[in-house]
Order: sequence, then structure tokens, then C-alpha cells
Amino acid sequence: MTSPQAEVRAAEEHIPDAAYGRIIAAISTVKARYFRFVDTKQWDKLADLFTEDSKFFFPEVRAAPFSKAEILSLIFDSLHDSVSIHHGHMPEIELTSPKTACAIWPMEDRILYSAAATAHHGLTEMHGYGHYHEKYVLTSSGWMISELKLTRLHKIEVPRASDASGAAAQSTKHGA
Repeated sequence: MTSPQAEVRAAEEHIPDAAYGRIIAAISTVKARYFRFVDTKQWDKLADLFTEDSKFFFPEVRAAPFSKAEILSLIFDSLHDSVSIHHGHMPEIELTSPKTACAIWPMEDRILYSAAATAHHGLTEMHGYGHYHEKYVLTSSGWMISELKLTRLHKIEVPRASDASGAAAQSTKHGA
């Protein structure tokens, strides 16, 4: 396994073909950890995946970007006592320079809300499909996410029984 410091030195020079695959694997590992740390509620480790000045765009929540502190608080508040399942598939990763990259990750997520979260959100479950659009930067600690945007193609929300009024679920299609 290559140290982050060795990756920085290699990135300062031309990236040989052999290193390219290792860089793509390192970026993929960062995203795999993102999914695992969210789902296993390892909040400190999740925070370590992002640069301090990272920006987050969740258009279905608000138009303005979130700061790192804001998004970590939102994720914690939304998921700390609920079950979440996140999957990312077949990324398109492009090295934009020796120290920067961008990626698009097709994704699927499912949230099974706790009773407390259901009381707050009015939902018992959410199942979504879409894409993460991300930017990465190579730091002295390794590859980190500097920007994240979630776009949804489709979302199914199951309201709590008292809100359902006979409807089993609400399905929403979103543009990319």
C-alpha cells in the first residue's frame, strides 16, 4: 500500500500508467468508505474524508451549498437513529491534474427511519436513485472529497400511516 506522502510526490511528477490504476483505486476507496461510514454511523471517520473547505450540494434540501460542518450535522440529524443503506456503482473517474480528480457515481440509497425520525420527517422509508458528482484533491493525508453534489433521478417516499391516507408510497422523478 502506498503512503499518502508517496502519492503526493508521485502526483508532482507525470503520472505513469501503472500509478494511474492505483490512484483510481485510492479514490474508489474513499467513496467506499463514505458509504460504509454513513451506514455504520462512524461520524468522525466520515468527517475525515472531506477537506476542511469542502462544499456540499443537495438541491432537494436547499439551493445554497452546505459547509462541511453543516452537512455533517444534517447527515447525523437525519440518520443517527435510522438504518441507511448506500450503494455506489461503476464510477466515471477522471484525473483532472496530478492532484485533482472528478467522479460521477451512480447511486442507490434506502433509509428506514426510526420512530423518532418518522415523527420528524413524516416518513417511514425512502428509496432513492441518482448520482453523486464529486471533486477530489490529493492532500498530505491522501485523496479527499472537496466537493459533493447529489442529484436524484427517482425517489420513493413511504409516509407514516397517519399521513398516508390510503396511499402506499409517493414516487418522485427528478431531473439530473
